[in-house]
Amino acid sequence: MNGRAPRATVPALSWRVYALLFFLLATVYGIFVQDVGPNQLSRLNLTLALAHEGRLEIDTYTGNSIDRAYYNGHYYSDKAPLLSFLAYPIYQAVRFLQGLDRVNLDTRLMLMYLVWVLNGAINVPLSALLVLTFLHVARTLRPHSVMPWVVAAVLAFGTLLFPYATLFFGHNVAAFLGFVPFALALYVHLGVLSERWLFWAGFLAGLGVVAEYPNGVFALALVVYVAAVVRRPRAVLRVVAGGVGPALALAVYNSLAFDHPLRFSYMFHAAPWGAGHREGLLGVGWPRPENLVLLLFSPRGLFFLSPVLLLVPFGYWAMYRARAWRSVFWMCLVLPLLLLFLNAGYFYTLGGSAPGPRFLVPVLPYLTLPLVFLPERWLIVMVPLGGLSALIQGIIVVTDPLVGRFANPLVEYWLPMLAMGDLRTGVVLRQRYGVPFRLVLLLVATCVLLWPLVGIWGSRAGRESRWRVNVLLAGAVLLYLIAAFPLDVRAPRQVPALYLRPSPPVRDDPPPGWTPPRPPTGGRSVPCDAGMVYQRCSNSAPTEMPT
Repeated sequence: MNGRAPRATVPALSWRVYALLFFLLATVYGIFVQDVGPNQLSRLNLTLALAHEGRLEIDTYTGNSIDRAYYNGHYYSDKAPLLSFLAYPIYQAVRFLQGLDRVNLDTRLMLMYLVWVLNGAINVPLSALLVLTFLHVARTLRPHSVMPWVVAAVLAFGTLLFPYATLFFGHNVAAFLGFVPFALALYVHLGVLSERWLFWAGFLAGLGVVAEYPNGVFALALVVYVAAVVRRPRAVLRVVAGGVGPALALAVYNSLAFDHPLRFSYMFHAAPWGAGHREGLLGVGWPRPENLVLLLFSPRGLFFLSPVLLLVPFGYWAMYRARAWRSVFWMCLVLPLLLLFLNAGYFYTLGGSAPGPRFLVPVLPYLTLPLVFLPERWLIVMVPLGGLSALIQGIIVVTDPLVGRFANPLVEYWLPMLAMGDLRTGVVLRQRYGVPFRLVLLLVATCVLLWPLVGIWGSRAGRESRWRVNVLLAGAVLLYLIAAFPLDVRAPRQVPALYLRPSPPVRDDPPPGWTPPRPPTGGRSVPCDAGMVYQRCSNSAPTEMPT
């Protein structure tokens, strides 16, 4: 890596423009209400256990998700715990504000509501901040060009980052905590930030491991990057010191749950396929060539679902020729390759009910960054491919991101559902104000198209146009509050009546002898018959989806 710091000239951009872009992104990401699945409910179960029982065991709630670990007679969430712990204070605030203790939470609709609220408070803003951080880094690497804006829009809407911004999974949070520390280290290297920021870079990288265990690769890469470009032992020590706190927190969690700081939840996975996690390194063995093809070129692969990424090899070549940014090039090349090979060696390659290779989502910022270095004449290819990618991701979002086991879900599942008008995703504007679904989709498409254009215009607008930016910002904030804010601003102390309707509880292979939680006094308990049992792998359609 090149240790000499290149000159960095980032064109000035008002914080108002960044805020405008943030609220547009948050609106697009937060407007969709998705169905619940095992991964999301496993995280929610830990939050509920912490809030209502003050413990890590999820025995009371485990019947709604097969994603669980079993150790010493108790059930635990099998997920890395950060997202559940971040959700704890938010859930407690909503619990107090809306009186959730008087509501029966063991219904499908209430679980959907809780997951959507927590996702809107955590995943949505962090996904938007990730895109804005990416944009700022891209404008540093390629100032005075439209390429950073176009590529940032590609990342935001043309990759799996889009559907996973609408789902209470940990991948986008892991992407945020994998890329932002690198951005901080880059600006320390450039002299924009002081060396003290490396402590916070290490802290965020450590939190990334608590969010998703494979993020340990990002933490190690950050240490190597700082050692190579800053070249001061004290700088490396700052990064390591920052990561000590999250590492100790994870060790304490593992010790309390599994009696050893180095025992991880996946070692005790209780699902039928969970034994695979006890082989190799938490289920990771040597990479298999057929898995590489599956991850990249199959109908559920990265290039099929985001064809704009086919331009990435050309971006790498253009980036490599920019000698001033050679250290950034190696980060953008090595990290995606490492995660790709790790995923190719993982027995659960595509991650079950998922639109595509979800374990590669954290490396998407690094994978798309080389596109910034392509000459602007490549826009004639990038814009159509980016539009096609955004269209595919949009179809995934509005139909059903938690797709079952289809060989080609786009042809066999998503497009037929779209043709029949069977759109299972809820939208907030329709739920709150009765706005027609198609009109909401038109509004979302308009925000997606305007996002890079507004940014380019805002970056070139002079001081005399500040009032126009202020007007647009006020409009974006208002739109977000109406269309995507987790609580209805008209009645923030009330659970929407839509989610209080009778609906079946979610049951996903509950363990033998499990007793469902007792509804509160005055709460509604809806019996669950065989035809209403939640089984995502069977691709059964929920009949109560509130659109």
